[in-house]
Amino acid sequence: MKKLSFLIALGFAMGFLGTAGAHVGEPLYCFQFPDHLIPVIDGDIGDWDIVPDPPYWIHMDRPLIDAQHGEEINLEDCNVKWATGWNNTTNKIYFAAWIYDDVRLDKGEYFSMYFDPAHLGLGPEGIYSFPTEEETKRWKFARAQKFYFMRLEKGKGLCFSYNYATWDREPPWGDAAVKYLKGARGTGAPAELTCEMYFTPWEDLDYHGPEFSKIVDLEEGNIVGIEIALRDTDDPEVKGTYWELFAQPGAFKDASKWGDLILAPLEPGLPPPPAVESDTWGRIKASFR
Repeated sequence: MKKLSFLIALGFAMGFLGTAGAHVGEPLYCFQFPDHLIPVIDGDIGDWDIVPDPPYWIHMDRPLIDAQHGEEINLEDCNVKWATGWNNTTNKIYFAAWIYDDVRLDKGEYFSMYFDPAHLGLGPEGIYSFPTEEETKRWKFARAQKFYFMRLEKGKGLCFSYNYATWDREPPWGDAAVKYLKGARGTGAPAELTCEMYFTPWEDLDYHGPEFSKIVDLEEGNIVGIEIALRDTDDPEVKGTYWELFAQPGAFKDASKWGDLILAPLEPGLPPPPAVESDTWGRIKASFR
């Protein structure tokens, strides 16, 4: 697994060092949640107010590029901001997003997230294209993960992973939630919503079960491959525009074309854990009542 100290990673981001070991573009950073501030996955991203912006929140001033036509996103049509987090104790990666859409449809619109937790950087033959049905079931997005958010027309629920496992999006392995702030799904009217999820960082996700799978041990400075994509559709009869963060041809099936996400250390100045009264002192005080 490829790792960098956070200071070295920061040097990459500021252009002080070379790009050896990096993927595409500038690296992104994954906020470390302390144990007492791990977000509750309920669709309300208020838990994420502690996450500094920047460097962790990604806005559309870092434009997504239309992978089909090379056009930048129109923020009046669709706007997104998102962030990632991780926790050492749970060994999970967390994701939150705010989304605005001027025409919210029932199908043809989704947010997709790609993660390469072990930073293997495998091409299509390693994560996507296989010669037999059994090999496809075993290896498709097993050594890198792809998640769809809000692609409800697939009939697989709010958030699902693009592999053959039926258990990896259920607690304790993963979970997701969404909350509409304005509008509603499928109305064809403007909508504003927030989304949350967490997932287990698999190095090898075997659809047969977690006991056959291998988990990456997350540590400060780890590099995770990442790509983010968004499809926005305003007409149900017309295939919508598809934006990608790094906009490399064929990135949807090639982890070597994704960017780098660096697991950050704990930020200074975060709210401390709630005070816990010692049992001994509690008994002393009780004796005077």
